[in-house]
Amino acid sequence: MFWNNLISRIYLMLGGDKMIFVTIFVSLISGGRRTIDQVPSNLKDAVLADLNAMGLDGHGKPLEIN
Repeated sequence: MFWNNLISRIYLMLGGDKMIFVTIFVSLISGGRRTIDQVPSNLKDAVLADLNAMGLDGHGKPLEIN
């Protein structure tokens, strides 16, 4: 977790595109390799928004329809 945060912060400080990391984490979560708890705090809102748009929750499971 430390290395994920460190790498993402360095990349963003150097002018990197945040959406690249969002896409990577969305892919990892939808594939069952990560959860929203493992996403750096500065990316959580964007990752969760993309997952919800795909009909998934923060753990890659389908959203419950009420």
